Amino acid sequence: MARLLKVKNISICCLLTLSSYVFAGGSPYEPPPELAALSELAPSGNYSNIEFDGAYLSKVKVLQSRDGGLGNKAHIQLSGIKNKAKIVQDGSNNSAYIDQSGRFNIAKTVQRGQGHESAIIQHGHRNVAVHIQGGNAQHKGTINQSGNNNLAFIKDTTNNSRDFSVNQTGRGRIIINNTF
Repeated sequence: MARLLKVKNISICCLLTLSSYVFAGGSPYEPPPELAALSELAPSGNYSNIEFDGAYLSKVKVLQSRDGGLGNKAHIQLSGIKNKAKIVQDGSNNSAYIDQSGRFNIAKTVQRGQGHESAIIQHGHRNVAVHIQGGNAQHKGTINQSGNNNLAFIKDTTNNSRDFSVNQTGRGRIIINNTF
């Protein structure tokens, strides 16, 4: 049994070292231009925009609500084959952006609470990105995956402000859980 636990610790360590990851305090958080433009839209309630450009057999799901605020906004760009994108937002002032090209990519952004921003950009094949946020503070984050076979899972359910940026260029693995 102790040997199995040791293998788990080694694999988690390796998962965290194969991708580049920056929390606020390292390089400054810089949203992609599409997310910045989306965030600057006048707050007028829910908004979503989905663009298909040569997307075949792909799935998109956007669910938004705006309990008390004026905002959620979502933009999805899809091209390629059998890609899946999903944005779920509650709360207020959320913005989310997903850009996928390639094949068999899976992106998911779930945001609750207030103020969030999120971007998932996937260019390549068989990339998986899941980003879940919570709490009541300003949360910002970007997952940028190029190349093939990347995996990123980030979960942040604290009430503190968290900015992060994950860049993966192929076969990267990262799992972060900031629940305090």
